[in-house]
Parts: sequence; C-alpha cells; structure tokens
Amino acid sequence: MIRSSQINIIPMDPKEFVALYGKKFAARVSGYPVETLGKYLAKPESKRYINPSDSVKLQFGAIHQIIITNSKPQES
Repeated sequence: MIRSSQINIIPMDPKEFVALYGKKFAARVSGYPVETLGKYLAKPESKRYINPSDSVKLQFGAIHQIIITNSKPQES
C-alpha cells in the first residue's frame, strides 16, 4: 500500500486551483458539485464558508500535479 507521505504532492487550496483553472473545470475534474466548491471559495467570514480538509487540498494538489506533469514538453 502506498501512503500519502510517500507521494510528493503539495496540497493546494481550492481557491488557488480555481484561480489557475476556473471554477467549472475544477468542479468537473474534482467531482465536487459547483455548489460545494462554492462553499470552499466563499470568504471565511461568510456563513456559507467551509474550510477545506487536508484530503480536499491533497486532491486538488494531485490534480494540479498531473496537469503540470502532462503539460510539459516530452523529451525525445
């Protein structure tokens, strides 16, 4: 079994991910409904705000890592 400590994934806040890729794309690739994602994106003082858990941040970090790894030019 692979443990998360063995994988070099930098956690990423959903707000950072959405700033880079957009809300619709973030919802589509993460599997979170837009409404749920909106709660992570709300201002912390808002009643709607939900603090994203470590697993949510790791998920967005992993997706970001996959995107940047696959977007690098392949060496021949």
